[in-house]
Amino acid sequence: RIKDRPGFDMLLQAFAGHLAITGEPGRPSVRIGPSSIDLLTAAHAAFAILVALRERDRSGIGQTIDASLYQSAIHMIGNHLADYSGSGIVPEKFGSQFPNMAPYGYFQASDREFFIGISSDDMWRRFCDEVAEPALVRDDFATNSGRLQHRDLLDAILSPIFRMRTAQEWVNLAVKLSIPATLIYSIPEVLAHEQATDFLLDTGIDGVKIPGIPVTLSRTPGVVRRHAPKLGEHSEQVLGERILGDVGAQA
Repeated sequence: RIKDRPGFDMLLQAFAGHLAITGEPGRPSVRIGPSSIDLLTAAHAAFAILVALRERDRSGIGQTIDASLYQSAIHMIGNHLADYSGSGIVPEKFGSQFPNMAPYGYFQASDREFFIGISSDDMWRRFCDEVAEPALVRDDFATNSGRLQHRDLLDAILSPIFRMRTAQEWVNLAVKLSIPATLIYSIPEVLAHEQATDFLLDTGIDGVKIPGIPVTLSRTPGVVRRHAPKLGEHSEQVLGERILGDVGAQA
């Protein structure tokens, strides 16, 4: 059974501390877009069912499974709880930046936003060599700890540099340097992307598309056999079976 009432993803984002670390510093909290707590709890439940089935194969005994929305929410922020309990430093909102690496986050190019994640000093050196901007080559920025300590100065220098090229140009440069990067895709762009088209399913209703099965088994892959029924689509079939069943019972 799923513990806690369903549909409370937003409530639990607040109750379990998610909103305290989500949004821009000094500004109101921002809801996390996807209903991630609901989805993770369902995944936890499915995982627990599989574990229980395997255990039953050995013992022959079934058991009750509890999957808690709250506990899933707490599980999701485990690293923040560990950071605070170990250091006493209260995690803060970092907006579009990652608190433990810099520069690592979302930035504005000349035309649109993009993500770049420089997660090592070696990546930083390759980036600086390619960009050839003297203001970036300083001892304060040589190490990740230095870049974190001087994050505001680093962002002030990078901001006009990033606006000198398009987002795609920065992504292409990062890929060339083996640095993680991507455009920030809109929902229409996600739907049109070649990696998504084979995964999405057409419901057959008003052009609505939904995700397919997100995992693939090599020997027994999952298959979606039919679409969700339209309103009243199976009424005659269901009512007919009920009527025939009632008649049979009376006979």
